[in-house]
Amino acid sequence: MQYIGDFIASACIAAMAGLGIGGGGLLIIYLTLVKHMPQLPAQGINLLFFLFASGSSLVIHFKQKRIDWKLLLILAPLGVIGAVVGSYVAKLISPLLIRRIFAGLLIVSGIIELLKREKKSNEKQTVQS
Repeated sequence: MQYIGDFIASACIAAMAGLGIGGGGLLIIYLTLVKHMPQLPAQGINLLFFLFASGSSLVIHFKQKRIDWKLLLILAPLGVIGAVVGSYVAKLISPLLIRRIFAGLLIVSGIIELLKREKKSNEKQTVQS
């Protein structure tokens, strides 16, 4: 019975991720606040979630020939370097500080998205007038 809640939460988070609503951030919030999992293991699970989600997206974009290979060859190595450096830095920082930084980034990201949507809404109203 306990797993039904996890299944429902996972399905909702996956659906929101499919809609582009940052499912990874929601997954970490669920794992840390509801399941009381420490931040670093929750981030590890989030990485697995991201690998599967991005892998399926990659297949679709590849089939539709929507991949900029030159940009990929530049950004992929930089992403790997950033991930390695980030993992070492995360070991040096206390889990509480990591949690606070993550929360701050989520808040900033949410505010930016709200402002973007408000700006688009205002632009639509101006065009319709």
